[in-house]
Amino acid sequence: MWEDRRLRDIAEADLQRLVTSGLEEHLHLEYKSALYDGNDRGNQEFLLDACMFANAGGGIILIGIDERRDDQGQPTGAPDPDAEIGINIPNPELLLQAYDARAVAAIQDRLPLESAAIPVAGGRHVLAIRVPRSNASPHCVRYQGHVYASPFFDANGVWASR
Repeated sequence: MWEDRRLRDIAEADLQRLVTSGLEEHLHLEYKSALYDGNDRGNQEFLLDACMFANAGGGIILIGIDERRDDQGQPTGAPDPDAEIGINIPNPELLLQAYDARAVAAIQDRLPLESAAIPVAGGRHVLAIRVPRSNASPHCVRYQGHVYASPFFDANGVWASR
């Protein structure tokens, strides 16, 4: 998705097309309705998501895109076309820098994340974080004295162990 474009060149109209298309989450796309929690659990979740994308051939995390819910209230993986896109963040660029710093500090073998705060209606933003395909995979997360392995996928998107 958007392989030929820098994230800073993505506009609200591109996000709207993505949402109305109903493109579901997959091995290279993750929707998050809200920011990762600012606690240990949220930090670990972000790091493992980034690590998984690096091990799976790359991907994009879109923060500020709600997922449609099923009858039991569980996320379906498809974007919710009826929800507002974006979240209110006072300084989105600073937050993206903090996510990058977390990745540098905790993911073994540096991942050069690309990120952008995409402005949308109402002064909100969608935070887009592209994790590149890594030739140094499998990556793991070292966080608070623990090592967490993230799934490694081969070039066909099939789980592989190393």
